[in-house]
Amino acid sequence: MATINGVAEDHLQIAAEVFEIIEQGRELPTENVQWFVDAAYQDATDKGRGLYDMQMAFRDRKDLTAPFKAATKGEVIPIFTLLFSRRDDLESEPFYDVAQWGVTLSDAATWVNANKLAEEFGKGNRPREWFDPDYQKVGPEPPPEDDEDEDGESADKPKPAKPPAMVPDPVDRELVVDDSGAVQVSDQALFEEKAYLIGAGLTAATGILGFIAYKLITGK
Repeated sequence: MATINGVAEDHLQIAAEVFEIIEQGRELPTENVQWFVDAAYQDATDKGRGLYDMQMAFRDRKDLTAPFKAATKGEVIPIFTLLFSRRDDLESEPFYDVAQWGVTLSDAATWVNANKLAEEFGKGNRPREWFDPDYQKVGPEPPPEDDEDEDGESADKPKPAKPPAMVPDPVDRELVVDDSGAVQVSDQALFEEKAYLIGAGLTAATGILGFIAYKLITGK
């Protein structure tokens, strides 16, 4: 099954050869190129074929270079529409990760970066792993961690603990006995208690609104 950025590597290599032939102005081998385009079309999903057909609707299908050129600036080159739409139900093949060129298959808007890939192929540039079997691709090394911060203090210096949570002072509830003999809480105590509850409610609401705003900004 193809990965999210996987393209059948053998088909991508053939496409690279065609791009180079076109760039150099050499004559394309008609039968071979037609077979390649037909094979890529058969391997594509219905959605990929539909998009390819739309792209080719106003082009000369007898022109073998048409599937390998963008009709307008920013358009995905038609052959890549097919190669990036390979069906998952086909036999598994070696797939090449094209994410390094900024091509992200899950986002159609980034497919235009495939045109840059075509230009590199036309110039004869190839991924080293294609022609050097002993080459082991190594990712970039992580930047070294600084032992000291800007103030010259050690990065391992323990951070101060969070301050303890603020606990409101207890509210004295003054009991008053009215003329009927019922026991009530004084007006001042009720006022202080309500003020505390309102303040706590406002604090909680502010925290919730801040959390929602953070979610909206970061998209997390």
